[in-house]
Amino acid sequence: MAQRRGVPHCGAAACRQRAHAATLQAGWQRVAALAVQQASALQPSLRERPPVVLWLRPAQREMEPVGPALRESLATAWRAAVAEGHRHDYAGRDSATALPDGAHALCAQCGGACCTLGGGYHAFVDADVIGRWQAAHDGAGAEAAIADYLARLPEEHVHGACGFQAAGGCVLPRELRADVCNRYVCEPLQALGDALADDKHRAAVVLTADGRRLERAALLQRGQRQPLPGLAGPGEAGA
Repeated sequence: MAQRRGVPHCGAAACRQRAHAATLQAGWQRVAALAVQQASALQPSLRERPPVVLWLRPAQREMEPVGPALRESLATAWRAAVAEGHRHDYAGRDSATALPDGAHALCAQCGGACCTLGGGYHAFVDADVIGRWQAAHDGAGAEAAIADYLARLPEEHVHGACGFQAAGGCVLPRELRADVCNRYVCEPLQALGDALADDKHRAAVVLTADGRRLERAALLQRGQRQPLPGLAGPGEAGA
């Protein structure tokens, strides 16, 4: 009956939801096609070798001060991790060496959505992280390690996220980060790494989307980012 009436659903809640989801997906596909078209106008070579399309979710970018309460919370959690021998085991290789050159331009475009989890897990600093610091400092105590990590906190960090996540990214050098921070690779980053492993000059169109809103878009190529302005999500004004 719905087909005869020319409507995309029968009126039932589940049917309406499926129809709306399909319409939204089709809208995002049109946005992606426009983004590729715009990127190809900037780089004519992309007409022969189309860019891979990657989707990111928005990352929190609001900043807040690193205050005494956060410092005390982190110190307390780190002391407990040392006392209990707590570890965040995470297998794999450091993404800095496991992924091709240029792949991490995607992380800068993202803004660290994955780093938000560090807010709930005390920057993933655990017994292993503290132990490595001690081994590198001639057997210094755990309190010295904790004091050093506290001293490395920025004046401001991303609201609700890891204490070490500043406006420009993580303030810790890679050798002082937890294994999960160095080894975790999200699906879009892995997809870009695979594309670059096949062709180191492969370009990517990256779309950061939230529901019906397009937050930002960019063309990534050879580790460089070029914004793609003027695009709108399927649910935004003018889309």
